[in-house]
Amino acid sequence: MQEVRQIELVFENCEDMTFLPEQIGAFWCSDITAHVGRIACNSISKQLWCKELFLELYPIANQKYDSFGHKSEDTAFERICRFDDITGIEITYADGSKDYILLPWNEESDYTNKHQSSQIDEDGHLYVLVSKERDIKSVLSDREDVA
Repeated sequence: MQEVRQIELVFENCEDMTFLPEQIGAFWCSDITAHVGRIACNSISKQLWCKELFLELYPIANQKYDSFGHKSEDTAFERICRFDDITGIEITYADGSKDYILLPWNEESDYTNKHQSSQIDEDGHLYVLVSKERDIKSVLSDREDVA
């Protein structure tokens, strides 16, 4: 088992946000599979894909973030909720190794992912789900520790 040092969300416009374990509540990235194949003219690479991502962020994570070398105008939660465009996550482990995992994405749009849904509860926790099969409301209703 490897301890996670940080989780970085990567967005369609190449922005990213990094969260530390103390900012994260519930988290899962399930059914990770690998594919090795040609992805560009001169590149044969290994890619990791997941079937579903669920992330709970505590209110302490809702801060301005670095966006292309400058502080953002929005907070992290405003950005995540305004644009449904998380394309992948990069998990950094305590030993410095990393996994970059691609998320389910609909092919109907280059900019918006219909498989992403989010919700902020009355305590200020942000819940994000990227799944082809479920939405955030169904996941939260199934969890006893979240409402």
